[in-house]
Amino acid sequence: MANILNQIVIGSHDPGAQAAPWAQILGWPVISQWNDGSFRLEAPGGAGPRILFEPVPDSKTDKNRLRLDVEPREVTFEQQLERLLALGARHVDIGQGDAGATTSATRPRARPAFCGRDTSN
Repeated sequence: MANILNQIVIGSHDPGAQAAPWAQILGWPVISQWNDGSFRLEAPGGAGPRILFEPVPDSKTDKNRLRLDVEPREVTFEQQLERLLALGARHVDIGQGDAGATTSATRPRARPAFCGRDTSN
């Protein structure tokens, strides 16, 4: 029997501070907040997996092990990149050089990092 990916769970020292920028980046509402300090985001209409930010007692001490790639649907890549930069994202070099049409940006407090992808080419 096959399974579907239901939820991505991200441990965070401050789940509310992590969930807020991701809600802006994705345009998804925070649909749940639990008494334990967890926050859950869900795509409108329930499309795709949910993202749960749950509290962990320890601070991050290593590099990110997860990166979420985002891709615009209703605007151009350039418009989306401009919006993400206005939300506090910054350009970073992910080592692809001129090999592809991908531009990466990451918001310093939004962990895990994200990559804005241009798939129009």
